[in-house]
Amino acid sequence: REELIAAGRLEKMGHRSDVRCLAFSSDNTALATGSSEAVKVWNRSSRACVRTMASGYCLAITFCPGDRHLAVATKGGTVELYCLASGERTESVAAHTGEVWALVLTADQRGFLTGGADRTVKFWDFELVAQEGSDVKVLSAIHRRTFQVEEGVTALAVSPDSRLFAVALLDSTV
Repeated sequence: REELIAAGRLEKMGHRSDVRCLAFSSDNTALATGSSEAVKVWNRSSRACVRTMASGYCLAITFCPGDRHLAVATKGGTVELYCLASGERTESVAAHTGEVWALVLTADQRGFLTGGADRTVKFWDFELVAQEGSDVKVLSAIHRRTFQVEEGVTALAVSPDSRLFAVALLDSTV
């Protein structure tokens, strides 16, 4: 039997491709970054990478309320939810038919909005749902409604009272 001997080790804490999105946790102790191959979570004070999770091509990212989960919008049209404790993707939702360029939490933190290349803004609620064959509940995103716009969505903002939202479009209108 041949014995394997390690000739060396390559360690690189950063992304292997360009970083497309950033988000601070609500308490400012962590920073999440997303690229074409992974989501990484960094400790702000030590600047060390504390978690790496394989993902779709990230275009927008946010910490979910409580800072225990991440929501990631992807180039493939999905919204992916990640549990930071386990490092697992808990859900991947087909959100848009094209790229999801924008993702923003509602002011009440009970949900979020996504905007995509498919000329829609979608409203989502967070919900805890039981996993099949288990009593364990995981964070899920439930689609509530869709708002049609004239062009592809590039950015979103929600007012502090969650009554208004602004949509930036590819044709330079808001």
